[in-house]
Amino acid sequence: EKNKFNACKNNYEKSTNYKIIVNVRNGSGISGAAEEVSDYLRELCYDTFYGNWINSNQSYTKILLHKSNENMAGQLKKDLDLNNQENELNPSKLVDITLIIGRDYKTLNFYKKITK
Repeated sequence: EKNKFNACKNNYEKSTNYKIIVNVRNGSGISGAAEEVSDYLRELCYDTFYGNWINSNQSYTKILLHKSNENMAGQLKKDLDLNNQENELNPSKLVDITLIIGRDYKTLNFYKKITK
């Protein structure tokens, strides 16, 4: 399992040799949403963990970029077909990106791939 995970590389990691760390937070109020998206991102070679966001009535799914590296956000935006991004730069954070799952997540293009 670990070898498979280490061997899995998206385009960003192929060019930088660095696995993007995404903190998936459920702000949708829908039980299991963050785990579902986290598992999907692992299949796309991200290092992820998940939990609940500070509130559960987040309308829109969004990317919070913590490292000043637009290429990281670009890879995730491409993989999720998602453009909603805010920069909340904090280089000392252990994660590169926080992905907040909003109530709209089942309408987003990437969700169709999860449910196949």
